Amino acid sequence: MQSELKGLGVPLAIPFHRHGTIDFTSLEKLIENVIHAGVDYIAILNNFSESNTLSEDEKAAILDFTIEVVAQRIPLIAGVSGNNTQVLIDTLKKNNLQDLQAIIPFCPYITRVKQKGIFYHYKEIAAVSPVPIFIYNTFLKGSSIITAETVLNLAHSFRNIEGYIEDYPSLTNIFSIIDRKPENFTLIMGDDIHLIPAMAMGVDNMMPVMANAYPSIIRDVYRLCVAQHYENARDQFKSLIPIIEIMHRDDKISTIKAILDIQGICSNNLRLPLIKLKKSLLYELQTLLKEAELMKENVLS
Repeated sequence: MQSELKGLGVPLAIPFHRHGTIDFTSLEKLIENVIHAGVDYIAILNNFSESNTLSEDEKAAILDFTIEVVAQRIPLIAGVSGNNTQVLIDTLKKNNLQDLQAIIPFCPYITRVKQKGIFYHYKEIAAVSPVPIFIYNTFLKGSSIITAETVLNLAHSFRNIEGYIEDYPSLTNIFSIIDRKPENFTLIMGDDIHLIPAMAMGVDNMMPVMANAYPSIIRDVYRLCVAQHYENARDQFKSLIPIIEIMHRDDKISTIKAILDIQGICSNNLRLPLIKLKKSLLYELQTLLKEAELMKENVLS
């Protein structure tokens, strides 16, 4: 089964109520907003840190709800996480994945894992997954980083490992992979600041966190890059760069939740150990959005 994911994807944030329960009403609003903006696919349970604050029952409920709301209007992919390979395999076997275009097993995190261990982790998942697999690489202190060689070994060894998502603040892996990957192996740039450089290198997909709040702007940036109008893409993108700088000074989830709250899409609530944006940065963000006229963007009434 070829996933055929192309274009702009959105790694959806998970809205919570004040007391920590999942805010399904706001999740539906967020889904409808990005679909209305013209994104090409959605990734649920993909945001590394937020997914780890959810129980397995909550993850299943979010996935079922998202499948129902999306209703096959656009492709849907889902993240799966866990340091225990066997537990992850058992979870995949018991869940219904037929409505998903692909799954995104995260690289084992927290524990330092050798590249050979990462290879076998994905090998075992590939053996049981009924849907295509996308390797996910992110930067987290204390976690393992997948090397380009490991990605290429996996890509050439298993037909259902169909793509690689780079959410690491470097283009080194992309540069090493792009000319040596299988022909139909999909590369997706998830790190916001590297979207345009990656597209110029030949990456044909993007899936930035920023697309939660500004799907129309990111959609236009993507289309301009596809047309190789990179200067116009930079002009379109530059208003978001100060926001990305705030993300780098704090973190992506805290920043994007604060923006979604300002836009009226969902409340600025997170689950511990995640915490809200620092007050000084929140004030700076509010001022920035007002001055750049980015308080609202394609918000549905």
